[in-house]
Amino acid sequence: MVFIFNVLEQQTATFWKGILLQSHVFRKVNNNIKMNRYTYCSGNYYEVDDEGAADPLMLNGIRYSQLSMYFIEPESIKQVYSDNYRMMLDIENTGNHSYKVKLPGGDINYYYYTNGLCTKVKAEHSLFSVEFILIQ
Repeated sequence: MVFIFNVLEQQTATFWKGILLQSHVFRKVNNNIKMNRYTYCSGNYYEVDDEGAADPLMLNGIRYSQLSMYFIEPESIKQVYSDNYRMMLDIENTGNHSYKVKLPGGDINYYYYTNGLCTKVKAEHSLFSVEFILIQ
C-alpha cells in the first residue's frame, strides 16, 4: 500500500537575551489542521495556547527549543524544549557531531551537524522513518 501525505508545517521562535519569549507551531496534514500552538513567556513561567485554551507551563527561562536544533549545534546543551510535547527533552551526544532526542512514546530523532550546521535529521517513529538532508 502507498499512502500520500501532504504536510505543511510552519514554526517560529523568538528569543531575547538568550531566553525564549514566544514560539508558534502550525501543522496541517492533508488539509486538516493538526496543531496551532503558541508558547509565550509570562513572567516566571510560560503559557501554552492551543487554539484559545491557555495552560500554564511551569518552566522558567527556556534557552533552547527544538527549532533551535536546526540552527545551533547543542554541543554543551543537555535539554531542549519541545513545542509538540510541551516539555523539556533530553539531548544525548552520540559522538561525531550527532545527537539523539528520545520523544515521549519511544520515537527518536537524530540530528547531524557539519561545521556547526545541521545537515541531516533522521526521524525514527513507530509508523515511519524519514530523513531530511540539507542541500546547499
